[in-house]
Amino acid sequence: MFKLFLKSNLKDYKYLLILSPIINFVLFTILFINVQFIPGDDKGIGIFIITLYIIGLFIFSILFFVFSFRNFTNPFLSKERYFTYTLPIKLSSLLLIRVLSFIIVGLILLTSFILPIRIFDLIDSINNHYSYTSFFVEYFTSENLLSTLEIIKTIITCIFILFNTILCLFISKLPTLNKKPTLTLIITILLTIIIYSIIIHIFSILIVDSLINNIISILLTSSFILLVILLINKCVKHIEIIKR
Repeated sequence: MFKLFLKSNLKDYKYLLILSPIINFVLFTILFINVQFIPGDDKGIGIFIITLYIIGLFIFSILFFVFSFRNFTNPFLSKERYFTYTLPIKLSSLLLIRVLSFIIVGLILLTSFILPIRIFDLIDSINNHYSYTSFFVEYFTSENLLSTLEIIKTIITCIFILFNTILCLFISKLPTLNKKPTLTLIITILLTIIIYSIIIHIFSILIVDSLINNIISILLTSSFILLVILLINKCVKHIEIIKR
């Protein structure tokens, strides 16, 4: 039953999972043709493709977070949520399915963007051509660990903000707080973000070394994400069930 629901949930991301590899393949095929077969230093098409790639990466990131937000909130907060509560599976399992879907789809999308970069950088290196992808590759190499950690920290922070917003939305829908849900939502989001920022800022002051600072920040934020998921689970169990 768990696998069946997980498979069904992953289908909500099917458009992202289909479009991302296709767009990456098309863009980097054009880039490969440009690098291999256009003589001289006129690589304007390659630069244009990389620009499109950056824009595409940004758009897909936004879409992924929008799809994820909808995937977490619709089953529990929409008008049809009573169907969710009648399913032959625990609410905690349903929440876990959504977390796993978020992780699986995120890793697939990240791989679909990073793998072509690696392949084409290797091709560029072998053929001694100018590497268009060096801008990206430098952030994902062991030689540039600090920059890599900065990227990871940014991604983890964005994930925390997403899950935190979902938690605050669930809190605003609790039966004891739903008299003024919008005000509750705004206050809880502001409070949690402020508390999180203060804690991270205190650690950044206490720890001068940037490398250790980034590692601790990643671990701390990951712990916060786990705590937020547990709190979301608690909220789900206490939300008033809408009946026909």
